Amino acid sequence: MSDLRAASRATDHAGPDLVRRALGVLHANSLGRATSPSLRLYPHQWSWDAACVAMGYAPHDQERAETELRSLFEGQWRNGMLPHIVFTEGARYFPGPEFWQTERSPAAPERPRTSGIVQPPLHATAAWRVYRQASDGGRAAAFLEELFPSLRAWHAYLFRERTRDGEPLVEIWHPWESGMDNSPVWDEGLAAIGLDLDDVPAYSRVDIEVADAAGRPSDEHYDRYAYLVQLFRSRGYRAERIREECPFVMQPVLFNSILVQADRDLAEIAGVVGADPRPFD
Repeated sequence: MSDLRAASRATDHAGPDLVRRALGVLHANSLGRATSPSLRLYPHQWSWDAACVAMGYAPHDQERAETELRSLFEGQWRNGMLPHIVFTEGARYFPGPEFWQTERSPAAPERPRTSGIVQPPLHATAAWRVYRQASDGGRAAAFLEELFPSLRAWHAYLFRERTRDGEPLVEIWHPWESGMDNSPVWDEGLAAIGLDLDDVPAYSRVDIEVADAAGRPSDEHYDRYAYLVQLFRSRGYRAERIREECPFVMQPVLFNSILVQADRDLAEIAGVVGADPRPFD
């Protein structure tokens, strides 16, 4: 727990003006029950951003920290998958729900609408930190009991659907799942996806209208991002088919390291709620 204690000490020693300004950023990006990473560029709720937001609120506003995670998990799929975007209504963004077409999967919720891929599983770590930093311990324990089945299902999805051939590492099928969306580490893998013009679905970018195009991915990369989404939706988001056909398969160190820590934190949560922690140790 040294990382948690270090984070707590850092928060304790942060000046009141810094804390006020940091909370002001979160409040300014509020969508009501969720928080946008950027109201212009990312105007919805993002999965691992929400976990970070919850940890940011944890020492200062327990209710708001809990609400952030609760709102995110309302978008969880019936197979346990936690999507990387939970969409709000009305905000202009690509790829939006009309492009993802997650209704092709019987596992996807009708509402809220979501994307069809994942992000790093930071959520058990966030929930555990919210509990450890709570001002109302009884309420925090009840929140863990509420969230535990969803966290357990999320981790089970990753180990069931995102591993193959007995390998212990989970895999991602899209750069956006990595948490480092536009990192050059994915360039070689993307370049290996050979595309004909007919392979690329029609799309219209919004990001370069609200941000400097020089700092955004190239159209060549976006063609491949869109192609992968089209592949997933054409396979009905069925993991067994995507696993066989996806041309982009990575086992990122960051993603798997976060999952290892999240499993440890899920074991701690299990102990609080009276469940068996051994499956997560």
